[in-house]
Amino acid sequence: MITSEDIFTISQNILSTMLELEAIPCELERYEKRSDRITGCIQISGEWQGAVVIQSSEELARTFASRLWDENREDLSEDDLRDAFAEITNMIGGNIKGQVPCPSFLSIPSVTTGQDFDFHLSGATVIRDLALDCEGETLRIMMCEEDRTQTSRLAQRKLDAASS
Repeated sequence: MITSEDIFTISQNILSTMLELEAIPCELERYEKRSDRITGCIQISGEWQGAVVIQSSEELARTFASRLWDENREDLSEDDLRDAFAEITNMIGGNIKGQVPCPSFLSIPSVTTGQDFDFHLSGATVIRDLALDCEGETLRIMMCEEDRTQTSRLAQRKLDAASS
């Protein structure tokens, strides 16, 4: 199974190659829930079921978009930020997908922005949770795996409700 070090390597390669950003591992405690955060998620289905979730500040997302689209930071729209973050989520998730049992397939990435929200993947357990420092900002990367026991309980509840 993919390790945290594998995820660090994948992410560092993408950030340095695509965005010319240096990213170094840092303590997860550095990631703080901020009101201006952005979350990207991409589902992996197939032999292995799960998702990759990345989170950062809007400031770091703006850096990603500026470098990816080769635009001035001030000229970027909210759509530019979301599209860039979706693309980074897709690249990291796609490379992680290549490390899980085959066959596997990626969903379309989703991106959530805003203030004071919680992100929850129902029926999943976080199996890797790590952070990278990019220009003084923290990028959090989580790998979640389907919790088959929870999925079985949910299916049983639906069956019980249908037979009532």
